[in-house]
Amino acid sequence: MDENSRNSYLFQAITSYSPKVLCLGSARHRKMSLYYSVVVGARRIYVCKKAFVQLHQITNSKVDHTRKQITVGKTAPSPVRRGKHKNRPHRLDSAKVDDVKCHIQQFPAEMSHYSRNNNPNRQYLSPWLNISMMYCLYKDSCRERGVEPVSLPSYCFIFCNNFNLGFGTPKSDTCAVCDASNKTAHTAHKQLAEQAFEAQKQDRLHAQFSDDTFMIIFDLQKTLPLPKLSTSIAFYLRQIWLYNLGIHLTCKDQSQPYFSIWTEADGSRGCSEVASCILAFVDSANIPHGSHLIAWSLVRQLLWPEQEFFHHWSLAVPGQK
Repeated sequence: MDENSRNSYLFQAITSYSPKVLCLGSARHRKMSLYYSVVVGARRIYVCKKAFVQLHQITNSKVDHTRKQITVGKTAPSPVRRGKHKNRPHRLDSAKVDDVKCHIQQFPAEMSHYSRNNNPNRQYLSPWLNISMMYCLYKDSCRERGVEPVSLPSYCFIFCNNFNLGFGTPKSDTCAVCDASNKTAHTAHKQLAEQAFEAQKQDRLHAQFSDDTFMIIFDLQKTLPLPKLSTSIAFYLRQIWLYNLGIHLTCKDQSQPYFSIWTEADGSRGCSEVASCILAFVDSANIPHGSHLIAWSLVRQLLWPEQEFFHHWSLAVPGQK
């Protein structure tokens, strides 16, 4: 039962009657007496107040509240008014709540590249930001506008209950196949990964002891926002993204990393940009013409976009570009 149904049940289970005996020496007479009853099968059994309270697992104040309504002559219980009264002196004004929401929406948020299968609607603010810093910026904005700010707990409540925001990027970099509950697919996926790592290890050993074989492993680093500033104005502006393609070269008597850095104003992160970085690496690393180059990278399958595998390419460095 809801609260109104419970009140109706208790109202009909309590019957009022006039007192049969009055004490002449009493200073104050009882105006009304009550019968308490419970229904068992088709019979109505009358019990005392203590038994009535314990059988229904209610408090004495609940019975007293019903008794007061019966005493004043009501024929039905009053509707429940919980949460509908307007005597809340500390209730947040809707205009202030909207003001806090507008302030939070001023901070640019980005969707994370990792773990989107678990939280597709989760967005992330700057990693150098937190709720306390946002609240300080909010108070500065209210001071400039001459508006009284809300408290820090109220700001946190609005932030946590009206937005799906986090700070920085999640630490997990999980695979959709490994997170799935299919044990057969998980086992096959793990075996494929172990085979790829073993083949990568063999190629690395071959490159370390060969004169004309070179091995590289390349992958894009997590995008970095620029500039890295902790000033308040930087939190309200959308920052430019910095891309970095890391290439690790392994050959005889040499193991060295190379990095190609560019911003989103210079290009995207497509196949052409990655291929240009690899060609620039071949020129800067002074790989002899006619050598054998083995390249490894983590790529996505076209047939199964939710899965990632290590792929390698083996090619000969041409004599001319």
